[in-house]
Amino acid sequence: MQAGGGRSILAQIANSAYCGYSLFVSEAIAPWFWQISIPLSIAITVCVWCTASSAGEDHRVYFWMFWVLFGGLAIAGALVTKRLLFITPWLLIAIGTALTSPGARARRRMLLASLIGLGVAGWAGMVGRQWYAAPHFVEPWEALARDAARQAEGGATIVSNSPSFLFYANYAFAERGLLRGPFQPGWIADNRVVGPGESIPAGEVLLFEGVNITQVEAMETLKEQLAAKCKAMGARELLPDYGYALKQRFFGGAGQREYRIAIRSFRCGEGITPLVRPE
Repeated sequence: MQAGGGRSILAQIANSAYCGYSLFVSEAIAPWFWQISIPLSIAITVCVWCTASSAGEDHRVYFWMFWVLFGGLAIAGALVTKRLLFITPWLLIAIGTALTSPGARARRRMLLASLIGLGVAGWAGMVGRQWYAAPHFVEPWEALARDAARQAEGGATIVSNSPSFLFYANYAFAERGLLRGPFQPGWIADNRVVGPGESIPAGEVLLFEGVNITQVEAMETLKEQLAAKCKAMGARELLPDYGYALKQRFFGGAGQREYRIAIRSFRCGEGITPLVRPE
């Protein structure tokens, strides 16, 4: 989920609900896996209610301070999961005081049980790696970069719009001794690995396409050129995004894809030069 203005009210509400859910559960279990997320949502509701009703009068201000900051980020269009790190201490203080409150023993037990359940579920999601809300955490770019290095060793040109792929390709080329200069940490700098908008020589071309909202138009232009000038040799898609339908409904302009990764191979009889679309 991306922060930004220009969203509909419904999209802002959906994003706020997602961020609140992820705060308690983590992004390892997506809310669109209903069989899991509904019980977890109930546990979150129990946590919020028990904290609000059990924290002492002197400490309840921390609870409301968190939600004021949370709401402010949401209204400003700046609410994303990574920014919750900076406001969560207010909530943690409130939860801590609720757990140590001298009264309301039943509510303290409910709060503790809910927190344990949410923690176990979050860790199970991270270990299982099957229900992630943010699939970029589990994209297999390292393995794909090693495969690309083998193909490049045979003369193929590699094209990708994924910064993660370009990062891992640098190390994969270094492991095979393919770099034409000294190794430098970071993205690969080698003319056998190019991005959209760069010249591509004739021969075998492998396109590794990921989700990159900053290069959507450039990738579409490149795919049109490859389809027009080259022979398609094969294609496969990896890592389906099970939340794609919901993301399209609420965040249609976010550049999301039904599959996180697409790999296409071409044989080009002539080189491809960058095509600049008219403004």
